Amino acid sequence: MSRQEVLRLYRQLLRYGRVYPSKNRDGLVQEIRTEFREAKHLSSREEIQKRLETAREGVAQMQVYCKLDSKGNDWQVSLKGGGGSMQD
Repeated sequence: MSRQEVLRLYRQLLRYGRVYPSKNRDGLVQEIRTEFREAKHLSSREEIQKRLETAREGVAQMQVYCKLDSKGNDWQVSLKGGGGSMQD
């Protein structure tokens, strides 16, 4: 994975973290920054791949709970299957 790809993954996580529906949103964003900062000095290819896979999984999970729009406050949860719709 190239440096550009890692940066793109990092930015995606930060973007989702800023709109993630959680009371601890700021803590989540700080955790993302800390994890990437600590991983910056890794030299083991195996450990780097492991962390990148964890980050990819994080993006996929956050996508389930967040839908980003230009204002960053269009909250949606998308559940696959079910077929029914719930309305207020």
